[in-house]
Amino acid sequence: MDLNFLSKVILDSAFRVHSAVGPGLYEHVYEVILAHELKKQNLMAERQVPLRTFARCVYRKHRCRFESE
Repeated sequence: MDLNFLSKVILDSAFRVHSAVGPGLYEHVYEVILAHELKKQNLMAERQVPLRTFARCVYRKHRCRFESE
């Protein structure tokens, strides 16, 4: 599937969800509805997939900043 076409399908689905339910809901609600919309478009959609990240902590004046490597 073409990346531009895939992006269009995802964005159109997101706009459709937001237009249907409107603003002001919890993020979780939009997440569930968008996953359903994407599955209706025959796309594989997973929610809250854990991502493995690597970071190192840099201490400056009692604050911690995480930088991706």
